[in-house]
Amino acid sequence: MKPLKLSLILFFLMLSHRAFSQLVISGDRVDVCPGESILYQTPLSLSPACTYRWTVTNGVFAANNSFSIEGFEMQNVEVIWNNVYATSNSSAPTGTLIVERVGCTTNVTGDPISHTYGNIIIKTLNNVTPGIISGQTSVNQGITGDISYSIQKVRFPNTGPNSPDPGERFATNYQWVLPTCWKIGTITSDGTTPITGQSNSIAATPHACNGNNAKIRVRAFSNCGSGYTSNWREITISRPLPTLSFSAPPPASVVCGNTTPITVTVTPVPGATSYTWTKPSGWGGTSTTNSITLTPNGSAAGDVTVRANLCSTQTAVLSSTITLGLFNPSNPPTVSGVDLLCTTNSSFTIQNLPAGATATWAVSPTSLFGGSLTGSGTSAQV
Repeated sequence: MKPLKLSLILFFLMLSHRAFSQLVISGDRVDVCPGESILYQTPLSLSPACTYRWTVTNGVFAANNSFSIEGFEMQNVEVIWNNVYATSNSSAPTGTLIVERVGCTTNVTGDPISHTYGNIIIKTLNNVTPGIISGQTSVNQGITGDISYSIQKVRFPNTGPNSPDPGERFATNYQWVLPTCWKIGTITSDGTTPITGQSNSIAATPHACNGNNAKIRVRAFSNCGSGYTSNWREITISRPLPTLSFSAPPPASVVCGNTTPITVTVTPVPGATSYTWTKPSGWGGTSTTNSITLTPNGSAAGDVTVRANLCSTQTAVLSSTITLGLFNPSNPPTVSGVDLLCTTNSSFTIQNLPAGATATWAVSPTSLFGGSLTGSGTSAQV
């Protein structure tokens, strides 16, 4: 009996140096990156000498690139998680890892034969679409000042608002594609290649002319690796020509004989290289800037027009019509003299005769005037 006793003591000593526990799986964390290799382990079961059979859903084991693996007392496995396809922006398949003990020499009462480690969040962006892009879609030609564009941060599916770390809930990197020759900072877009390493909000610098009917695109770029991106979100940019407006318009009319210079100005157009003016026939004045000084010829009027020249084209014409008046409406010519003719040689005069104008005198009806009418210039006698 002594050898048997010694054997039992040795077996007990051997067991006392091994960590026994109920079957359970532990891992590095509950949210994982697709393509990432994560170590999972389980302590030796209370039931001795078991084979451990592992199965995984939405992943493979690194050791055999399969969804199942087993081995005698296989306590540790590495799982590479799939880039699962999101069913919506808020939902995607999760990972599940199961370990079972089989072929044990003894089954200890109360020791479970399997353990499931479920609801492992795979931080996929596959089939996730960012929200709408906020920012200006109509950008006048000539504009080169920074314009802000942004989207809401893209949340990984299955990560609710109670996740402990915002970095675990949202993608932190984004890729943008801008129209050709537009910039983010010092980086110039070629119109097709994504500009990486950006946030969900950018300041875009338009090219003065390029980008009509071009796209601004953005997608989330997972910190899990370069191959893991969301769908694109995009908007279409239009580049209309600016509309001109007078800041100092021409007068509605000029008085016959008036040759006082008139200055006409339009609001400056960003990016304009010059301006093209036209004026009434016979008037003086030339300019290629946004302002022109015109000199009436005193006997004609007409249209003043202007266009801005930019981006190898011209804006729509801005026009104003000037009419020619015989006198100033606020200071019209008036005739003074007696209201009742009782005797001959009554005198009449005209005031406010416009410069360069002459007066012709007449009476009506002539049958009431038996005498003569004499008059020239600004006075007459009846």
